[in-house]
Amino acid sequence: MKIYISPKNNKGVILIISIIIGVIALAAGLTAANFVSRSTRNITDQESSIKALAISESGIEKVLGVNDVAGFACPLTDGTLSNPGHIPSLGESLQGGGNVVDSGNCFYKEDIDGDSIADQSYYLEITSKGGTDTYLMDSLNKDTVLEVSTQGLGSDELTINWSDESGNGNFASLLITEVFDSGGGNYQAKKYAYNPSSAHLSSDQSANGFNEANNELISITLTTGTKIIRIKPLYFGAFNIVMNLPGGSTFPTVDQGFDIYSTGCTCDNVLDTNSRKNASVRKVKVIKTREHLPAIFDYVLYSGSTTVPLTK
Repeated sequence: MKIYISPKNNKGVILIISIIIGVIALAAGLTAANFVSRSTRNITDQESSIKALAISESGIEKVLGVNDVAGFACPLTDGTLSNPGHIPSLGESLQGGGNVVDSGNCFYKEDIDGDSIADQSYYLEITSKGGTDTYLMDSLNKDTVLEVSTQGLGSDELTINWSDESGNGNFASLLITEVFDSGGGNYQAKKYAYNPSSAHLSSDQSANGFNEANNELISITLTTGTKIIRIKPLYFGAFNIVMNLPGGSTFPTVDQGFDIYSTGCTCDNVLDTNSRKNASVRKVKVIKTREHLPAIFDYVLYSGSTTVPLTK
């Protein structure tokens, strides 16, 4: 027996198919619109983040561009944050008393489109690396030099601790040079060389005759008339360098170096939580060390010892 479907019975099928096609088309359109919207938002967020980074760097450049960082308007001790490196807020407590305010010497607003309304802002935190009994350095690349002022110190005991390069088990050896004034402007040098502990030696380090450090902790006695200590990592980079002086002695602040933090925001007030809610905020840290002699100084071009003055 044959069954015939009349054209009238096809109308419902066509309607259902049309609805299905419409739903599919609508879903595809919404997906495409959502993708475009997210892509646009990501591009906008990325652009805003790049701007915030540039704003932070402009703050760093403001400090680095002055001849005397210690004389920069931003206070170095009183008025600095008790926890440098984070995003400050209005009313936050400061070292030496007082609170963070939006009219302080370290806070800057800028109008970049000429409408008399601040479009960007940044906050600077400058901390001298001297003035305490501890000197910290995040990292020091192989064969580069960290030079620290010891001006004014006596025969203090100086301890130096360091860790491996990026946590990969590659521990540097350290070449240490102390320059001191033996009297009458006669500058002389003492040299020290240390391997890490024997458990951390690589094959390249095992036969060089250096003294062995105790778990990457060494101690040297500074010479009366000491001026500078120079640290040079050999074989690998040295990370998390910590230098300590005994209680009562502190590293000099003059010409010592600075930790400089700059928090930039694509908002009119980086210190105000509400202002930066829908803005991008980026933080930049720069360590400005003291000006120092080139790395070649520690080798034979400049001869000298504890009995022979340094000569060119």
